Amino acid sequence: MASWQNEGEVILKEEAEIEVRMLGEFSLSYKGTVISGKGARTSRTVSLLAYLICHRERIVPVSELIRIKGTGKDNSAPVAALRTMLCRVRHMISPIEEQVGRALVITKDSRYGWNPECAVSLDTDRFEAMYRGLVSGTEGTDGIDCTQMLDLYRGDFLQNLADEQWTEPLTAYYREIYISAVQQSMPWLMGKGLVREAIRYCQNGIAMSPYCEVLYRWQMKACLACGEGENAIEVYERLRLMLYEDLGVTPGEETQSLYHEIVSRVRGGSLTIDQIREQLQEHGYAGGAMMCDYTTFQLFYQVEARAALRRGDAVHIGVFSLSSRSKEPLTPRALHKAMEQMRTQICTSLRTGDIVACCSPSQYIIMLVQANYENSQTVCERVERRFYCEYPRSPARVKSTLFSLSPTFMEKQ
Repeated sequence: MASWQNEGEVILKEEAEIEVRMLGEFSLSYKGTVISGKGARTSRTVSLLAYLICHRERIVPVSELIRIKGTGKDNSAPVAALRTMLCRVRHMISPIEEQVGRALVITKDSRYGWNPECAVSLDTDRFEAMYRGLVSGTEGTDGIDCTQMLDLYRGDFLQNLADEQWTEPLTAYYREIYISAVQQSMPWLMGKGLVREAIRYCQNGIAMSPYCEVLYRWQMKACLACGEGENAIEVYERLRLMLYEDLGVTPGEETQSLYHEIVSRVRGGSLTIDQIREQLQEHGYAGGAMMCDYTTFQLFYQVEARAALRRGDAVHIGVFSLSSRSKEPLTPRALHKAMEQMRTQICTSLRTGDIVACCSPSQYIIMLVQANYENSQTVCERVERRFYCEYPRSPARVKSTLFSLSPTFMEKQ
């Protein structure tokens, strides 16, 4: 028994096991009585209670609570404001306290804490314990119901308190565990034939970690196992487009190899002329230059370089590079936004026969077909001018570089 009980505290009616949910919506439940964070007067009340539960192994000093939780803007009496919040916490949890027969939040020497005599069962603890058991193999994969483990993750850690500084590292921590748990569970799910569940869990993981190619590969495999090969191909195309637009890269070799294998299995038979035409046809054409990934741009360049000697047309290559106008480098968010704005200006300023690709996270490359050096320079200057005109407050600076396409000479055998 703990020695720092509150005065006037009633005797525990029976051993308490209070269920606490922190993944997703915060709640406490005991013998059918459920207290939801939605019923709290303010989010600060929920945040304070959750903080005390997370640090239930100790009594928390008032100074720490004021520093971590705050008491409102420009509050001249932070201790009094903290006491007010604690009164709201106690009012919030009073229905469970009546059933348990003890005060859940206790006070000692002007410090506050969760009563150690009131046992709690946290979904975060259960989730982490099941994950550790799966990874370590102490229980064996067959002894763990992966769906039960993954379903414990109903959302981010205290998702309604995502803007609180103290929850941020825990949110990232449990997200990382969940993404890893999804990957570790895939062989079990596929082996049990739970392919629909596998697709759902992969989609949840991808929403949290959109650049995790492993999850895309498992989703492709699960779609194929469902007999939905075309959906598996669409998953790859979404990944390819996202990587190209956001990072200027292509999927890894393992992902590409799986994609080609699926295409071979799904579209392995001979194609009719109509099918070939349909696959070659450009869909969603809205005018302007043609956007493609950098690998495709390289192929276009090599084709033009081969034909340059025979055709004699002028082809020029332009590169637009973005940097910061100030001494501080662009933040990832500002760079991404500026790249989106730059892409719009490039596509609308160029002709339909010109080709554009993202060749790095901060650069676009363009191919101007049948354009001499002076005209190509005018095009680049027009793109820069339109960018500054449309986005005068953008923190990005645009610099263009122009060079001529080098013809490919056939090697003598």
